[in-house]
Amino acid sequence: MRSEIVLAVLAVLTALAVLAVLTALAVLAVLTALAVLASLEGRWSRLAVTGRKFGGELGQDSTWSFHSPIPEGSRWT
Repeated sequence: MRSEIVLAVLAVLTALAVLAVLTALAVLAVLTALAVLASLEGRWSRLAVTGRKFGGELGQDSTWSFHSPIPEGSRWT
């Protein structure tokens, strides 16, 4: 009788431990997915801003002298 109680308690504790591990993995997966989405959103929004800076829409003048990383007066200008 006593060993049956011990086995039942161990079974419940094991089930709770497995549930805790699965919950932690699920939370980690959700946080990872959110981080990836935030990273992608940031990358796409930077591309959109860059596209607007350099002309964006077709047919616009896409000069970028104001945003040029090359300093004025260098041999590349």
